[in-house]
Amino acid sequence: MGGTCRISYAQVGSPLSITIQEGAVTTTCDINTYAVGADYDDEGIPFDRNSICLKIIMRSAWLQDAITDLAEMNVESVVINASERSQPYFCIEGLGGPFGDVTIDYLPESKTEPMPGGARSKKQPSVTETFVVASLAAGMHGRLRQRYKFGLIKKASRAMALASK
Repeated sequence: MGGTCRISYAQVGSPLSITIQEGAVTTTCDINTYAVGADYDDEGIPFDRNSICLKIIMRSAWLQDAITDLAEMNVESVVINASERSQPYFCIEGLGGPFGDVTIDYLPESKTEPMPGGARSKKQPSVTETFVVASLAAGMHGRLRQRYKFGLIKKASRAMALASK
C-alpha cells in the first residue's frame, strides 16, 4: 500500500502544512511559523543583548542531573546563584524541601590542570562552555540570584534530555 506526503507553505506567516495520505486515512499537521521583522539582524534570538546579566552554556545532561537530584529532594523552588568575583561562582540551590535545602556547587578548574581546548577564565566552572556574569550584577556585589518555582523548571527536564547544550 503506497502513501503520499505533501508539504506546503502558502506565504510568509502562514503555517507549514504537512499532509500524509495512506489509503482512506488522511493526517494533516499545521505548524505555526514565525515571520521575522525587517529590523532582525540574523545574529540569533532577537532581544537586547546589552541587557543580558547572566549567560551560561553547559551540557544539558549535567543540568538535567542537577534537576533530577533536586526532584529527589522534593524542593519547592530553585535559585541559580552566579558570581565572577567570589565563591561559589556558580551553584544551583533547592529550597523548601521536606528534607531541607540542597546546594549543588560547580567549582572552577584547578590552575594546574591543562586545558585541551585553550585558555579559560580561572573562575569559570569546569562544567560550563560559556560563563558570563555581566556588570549589571555589580550593583548586587557582583552576585546574581534568580529564583524559580521548581515545578516550572522540572517541566523542561524532557527537553534537557533531548538537547546537547
